[in-house]
Amino acid sequence: MTVFIIRLKNKIMKDLSFLFIFSFLILLSCKRPLVKNEYYENGEIRIKYIFFNKNDTTSFKVVEYYPNGNIFLTTQFIKGKRTGEYIEYYLNGNPHIEQSYENGILKGISKEYTKNGEIKEETFFINGVPVVLKRYFENNKLHLTKMVPYIIDKDTILHKIGIVIYNSMNNIINNASFFYNIIGPDTIKKENRAEYLIEFINKRNDFNFELYIGDLTPELTLSDTVFSSVTKKDTIIYSFIPKDVGKHLITGIVFLKNDTVTLKFPFYKEYFVSDK
Repeated sequence: MTVFIIRLKNKIMKDLSFLFIFSFLILLSCKRPLVKNEYYENGEIRIKYIFFNKNDTTSFKVVEYYPNGNIFLTTQFIKGKRTGEYIEYYLNGNPHIEQSYENGILKGISKEYTKNGEIKEETFFINGVPVVLKRYFENNKLHLTKMVPYIIDKDTILHKIGIVIYNSMNNIINNASFFYNIIGPDTIKKENRAEYLIEFINKRNDFNFELYIGDLTPELTLSDTVFSSVTKKDTIIYSFIPKDVGKHLITGIVFLKNDTVTLKFPFYKEYFVSDK
């Protein structure tokens, strides 16, 4: 009788172990992302779709490949809308285009690079609308970089607003036309006060320098203004205490005003907040 009870207990334990393992494998398979591939004629993967949940076909990551297997682009969709980082790569593996999306709309700064990894263009988007374009030109013989900023109007016409020339140490050696310079940190520690000096280049004495910081619309109007300042000088100081770790943008509008003329420029500054 004792032997029978021991055998029965062993059988029950084996059955329970089997049920536990089987249930665990089912649970694991439910959570495992579903992957679907499209292929080139040579058999190499052309596009890989990685679904975050096999029951949701609207949220997934996309990886596209060149025929040789190198990555061409990575992006993702949440509920059918492109969200987060979008990156295209050259065949040599260097980034070509870096963009950020929110609910299918371009936001922040879009960057385009040369094959050698040097910045070629930066475009600042508000609600999917490009408002500022910066183009970079290299002079390898003189070791200079020229950056030309433009404002883009509704008809995508470029209006040059300045020329900035950097030397090989990335120091500004020439800054011409109506354009502002921002002096301050690119990286800030969380909860530490950050201070930026905004300097307008070549401002005439009969113009007021006005800075408004808040949420911009594509029409370059402000909502929820968090900072405003007016001065007859050519500099304004903006300071704040960052709360959230990560990459951020300060946006707003710069005005130059006198009795007869108003010049308006989008204001933006990229910065990163660290927790260390």
